[in-house]
Amino acid sequence: MVIFDDIIRRILILLYTIIFAVTPGPHPDDYIQPTDRYAPAPTPILQTPKPTPKPTPKYYKEGHVTGRASWYGTGKNGRYGAAGPELRKRLTATFGFWRGLTVLVCNRSRCIEVKLNDFCRCNTSKEKLIDLSDGAFSYLSPLSRGVIQVTVGW
Repeated sequence: MVIFDDIIRRILILLYTIIFAVTPGPHPDDYIQPTDRYAPAPTPILQTPKPTPKPTPKYYKEGHVTGRASWYGTGKNGRYGAAGPELRKRLTATFGFWRGLTVLVCNRSRCIEVKLNDFCRCNTSKEKLIDLSDGAFSYLSPLSRGVIQVTVGW
C-alpha cells in the first residue's frame, strides 16, 4: 500500500506540473544588476535659454489701415503684395506714390514686411485691402483660410 501511495503522489505531482505549467523562475543572478562601474555618469540636461523675440512695431509712424487680405499665386514664396484701391489711395495721399513701398502687415501677433509691387482689382474698394504672395500669407496664417483680417502699417 505504501508503494501504491507513492506512485499516486508522483503521478499527481507530474499532472500538477503539466496542467498548471509550474516551471521554476529565472535565477536572481540572471538579471542584469545596474552598477556604477559600468554605467556612464549622468550628464546634466543643458537648457538653452529661449531667444527673446525682437520687438516689432505694431504700426509704422505714418499711419495704418485695417482690412481684409487674401493670397495669390503659387510658388511665389516671396514677401510681395498687391495693393487694393483703399490702400493705394491712402499711400498715395501720404507719400505721393505706392509702388515699391514696404509696408508692415500684421495678423494678430504675427507681422511681416511686404513690398508692394502690383495692384489688385477688387469688386468694391472696401472688399480687399491687400493681396499677399503665398509665402507672406502662409507666414501669417494657413493658406486654407483664404481671407484674413489684417492691419497694414507704413
